[in-house]
Amino acid sequence: MGVRWYAIALLTAPLSMIAVLFALSLTSPLFLPGIVTTDDKATLLLTGIVAGLMVGFFEELGWTGFAIPRLRLRYGVLTTGLIVGLLWGAWHFLLFWESGSFSGALSLALLLGRLFSWLPAYRVLMVW
Repeated sequence: MGVRWYAIALLTAPLSMIAVLFALSLTSPLFLPGIVTTDDKATLLLTGIVAGLMVGFFEELGWTGFAIPRLRLRYGVLTTGLIVGLLWGAWHFLLFWESGSFSGALSLALLLGRLFSWLPAYRVLMVW
């Protein structure tokens, strides 16, 4: 695999999020990405990269390194993926809810749809 595939893998999620935020910002300026509204773009970008890598590493260590092997001893691939996906969705929903980062009912509906529909299916593929 060349550099192109690594770039696609690393940039797909952030660019997708920025595109969605720009589309949502047409309805409300609260959705404008921080990279657009801040004066210190380098610090924001560096902080986001470091935090994303650290959080991603430890989160995957917990879900994939701890929870999945133990659940796989008891359940099949599909059940394990659904359990972990639903737990992951509930965990992140509570974090977003507590942080107060929701911006209206549209955000809540989109988040709930995402967390409880396609993420468990994605986790099934990750377990498999």
